[in-house]
Amino acid sequence: TADTPGALPGKTAPTSTAIAPAVPASPTESFTNFENQNIAVKVSNKGLGLTEVDLKKFINKEEKLVRVSQGEMSGLYELRVDGRAVYFNTNKESENRLVGTFENGDYKIVRTLNFSDGYNVQSEVKITAKSDKIPKVSILISEKIHQAESKSWLFPSYDHQDFNVVDGKTSHLVNFSNASSNVTQDFNPVSVAGISSQYFTTSFLDQSSLLPSAHVQADIASRNAVLE
Repeated sequence: TADTPGALPGKTAPTSTAIAPAVPASPTESFTNFENQNIAVKVSNKGLGLTEVDLKKFINKEEKLVRVSQGEMSGLYELRVDGRAVYFNTNKESENRLVGTFENGDYKIVRTLNFSDGYNVQSEVKITAKSDKIPKVSILISEKIHQAESKSWLFPSYDHQDFNVVDGKTSHLVNFSNASSNVTQDFNPVSVAGISSQYFTTSFLDQSSLLPSAHVQADIASRNAVLE
């Protein structure tokens, strides 16, 4: 107004407005369910990782369904790009098939999960590069390190957790549940890699023309183990 320094009588003084850059919204995690006579699975759009895998024909000590791969580091078989989480646009094409698509300016990734009538999941990953930049794609298995419990010295606990890796023609079994220090090891090339316990195993069986490598790590303090 006229009382405002620099303003003309009867006029409104000009003002300047700073435009803040838009903050991108955080990705929203969503889930898709699959079930057959053997398993019940919940799949996240975050890397198409399996966040819940219940074995319908097995009961644990608490008389609940056995749930495998309860790691805090990732979902089971979660896909990451250059070490970062990616969120797929998902399409449940049938009762046993899920297709996820992720795309940016450099590449497009299409991942397909096919669930068998048994306990197997077939994963196919296709990458279309839009530039010379080829992303590093990783698939993870993580597990919480369990504390072995024994009721008495007469009945010792035989529970164990191990990394199970086949590179070339050599099979490696690396225990981490009873390790006194952190475990870290690399293998290359790898055809089979997984985490096993006394009763169950979750693993990859590579059938591609590539030569994948594997990195295993177990942190004693946080009680987390991950295979990548």
